[in-house]
Amino acid sequence: MGCRGPRERFTHGFHDELSDGWFKGALDFDSSKIRLWQSADAQNAYWVRDRINEIKDTKQPFFAAFGSFRPHLPWYVPQRFFDLYDLDDIELPTNFESYGNEHWVISAMVRHNKLKEALRAYYASVSFADACFRILLNHIDADEYLRDNTIVVLTSDHGYHLGEHGRWAKYKPWERCTRVPLLIRVPGVKPGVCGHPASLLDIYPTILDLMDKEPLHEMGGESLVSFIDNPKRLVKRVVHSVSPDGLRYWSLRSRNYRFIQFRKGPVELYNMFHDPDEVHNIASDNPKIVELFQENIPDAVPYGS
Repeated sequence: MGCRGPRERFTHGFHDELSDGWFKGALDFDSSKIRLWQSADAQNAYWVRDRINEIKDTKQPFFAAFGSFRPHLPWYVPQRFFDLYDLDDIELPTNFESYGNEHWVISAMVRHNKLKEALRAYYASVSFADACFRILLNHIDADEYLRDNTIVVLTSDHGYHLGEHGRWAKYKPWERCTRVPLLIRVPGVKPGVCGHPASLLDIYPTILDLMDKEPLHEMGGESLVSFIDNPKRLVKRVVHSVSPDGLRYWSLRSRNYRFIQFRKGPVELYNMFHDPDEVHNIASDNPKIVELFQENIPDAVPYGS
């Protein structure tokens, strides 16, 4: 919930080089002429900040949610965020060349020498989203009561392919697409990094646990409080991702492996410790590991899960 900022579309990163309307609509990028505070995302952050200010004086519990539109397409953000990334330093994915630009989006951008510019625009949009989130975080940190009593969660709904595996955008089963940031800041808890797999379904039971509240119904996720208390804790667990229609693939992640089962096609298994870019499919050499993962695939996955 929030308010709209000034119109953010000005010029097109592709200009007149591509005639396809899809490129000039969703897949577009360029530096905008507005400043951070003028953008719709920043205005939404300020709106949430003001609502928090209204509530905090009551000393009552509250829940506030802020969502940044960026880094969703089109990638229009102020020039200063583009300036954070030198085009010459932008590197293509490690397994990009082996797929021969088979995706039509990638092929078109390579043909028009726009791929690195697109990657920089995506990175700039992520940094822009960070800056908008920082508006709220700075406000919380500047207020002693909010700082000492507010749990902060930062996450996203999906990752994004930028050429890895010859793919572009979302709806893919590999790490780049299914992995999202998940940061949970709890007052009085020291910062730590946990390498254990987690699911977005875990957020709700975690918040309930941190508030000493009992769930009102059965939940699919698990509380992550034990990992917040001890980030080095080791347990056996597999988390699931499925295709949007619940039919095309299942993607399972343990601490060390990524397993992908396509409904039509081969299985894939990657050792994420030794092969984080998922280049070497080791499924045929590890039938027992494959079998263990297949036992974790749900019998039925409802649409949209």
